[in-house]
Amino acid sequence: MIPVGILSGFLGSGKTTRLRRLLQEPDMSGTAVVVNEFGVVGIDHELLETGEDQTILLSNGCLCCSARSGLENALRTLWSRARRGEIDVERVVVETSGLADPLAVLQLIGPGGPMSGMFSRGHVVVTVDVGLETLEGCAEARQQVIFADRIKLTKLDTHPLPLRLVTLIRALNPTAAIDGSDADELSRDDLFGSRKGEDFAAPLGEYLPRESVGRDHLRDVRAIAIIEERPLPAALMSLFLEGLSANAGSRLLRVKGILNVAGAADYPIVVQGTSHRKAEVTRLSTWPSPDRRTRISIIGRGLPDAWPQLLFQLLWAELEEIEHNDAACSRQL
Repeated sequence: MIPVGILSGFLGSGKTTRLRRLLQEPDMSGTAVVVNEFGVVGIDHELLETGEDQTILLSNGCLCCSARSGLENALRTLWSRARRGEIDVERVVVETSGLADPLAVLQLIGPGGPMSGMFSRGHVVVTVDVGLETLEGCAEARQQVIFADRIKLTKLDTHPLPLRLVTLIRALNPTAAIDGSDADELSRDDLFGSRKGEDFAAPLGEYLPRESVGRDHLRDVRAIAIIEERPLPAALMSLFLEGLSANAGSRLLRVKGILNVAGAADYPIVVQGTSHRKAEVTRLSTWPSPDRRTRISIIGRGLPDAWPQLLFQLLWAELEEIEHNDAACSRQL
């Protein structure tokens, strides 16, 4: 059977960043990845730098809702192709969307599940941002903690660890290992380390949630995409992020994008942020795919669908007007 490790955690808690680093390790060859991304445009799977045949994107849904059947189909496809020798799959990592809990995966591969004879259960690793706002305010984040075998505390470099957070985690999950000593890293053992036989055979009843997010938990959640063919003005994204943060506030759950910035088209810019975290901006050494368009995914709760796009276009028009006026002034001088 092929072991399946599950990586979960709320939006913006650092799952993809840590998984990307892990997949670059030599002992992770033969790893297939299933990325469940809640959004109109998929971004996370392009940042992982895995073989095209071994990365499957489940977009615009979460595993506990609309993408659940897609997960089963993806796992069946991987298992069938590995059995036929078409691809080398020694293990599978399922990265859930930031709004899903791991129960759907456990039900598929756990005892009595439809895929229990094909796959075995690895560890459930959950990334938790040490900011209290997420865990206290989001039922989805608390649900993820409930199912965790190991909890990786993140953002410790920018925020002290509140003791109340550890108390809350322990109230939700008394037994999970809490790791804050090397929060920037995710190891193979975190996801696939040895487990006791009785843990593999634990009935699914032991994983039933104490708090249910409900099938309608995404009712007010909107996934909004901004796609742009033209290179962006260098100042546009910082103005856009400031405008989003100032006007959306806590309604903004996540913003993530791959940007084609004018003057730096060979080096795509990646931006990632949440409502309570200033956006992180990094540069990739090369484009992860032939698609060089700017793609920005915005997830919000109660955000008007058209508003982010309108803000983006208004700011761009304003920058173009400033550039035009500056050019006119230069000519007059």
